[in-house]
Amino acid sequence: MSKDKYAGLSLTERLTQAGIFTLFSRAVKSGDTITMTTLLQQVNYPLDAAEATATTFLNDPNAFPHQE
Repeated sequence: MSKDKYAGLSLTERLTQAGIFTLFSRAVKSGDTITMTTLLQQVNYPLDAAEATATTFLNDPNAFPHQE
């Protein structure tokens, strides 16, 4: 049985643990929803949740406060 290594972690913790925090932050800053969605899926966000989260950050980049 496979266990989700990101279970219980915040988005920032997931991105940091996966080593993609900076890439995600750059995608938010540039409004690149495709990259945001792809990176979110890498940390076990389902596609619909990844797309919704990317849209949130596209509409309000300040919702992701840890940008570079």
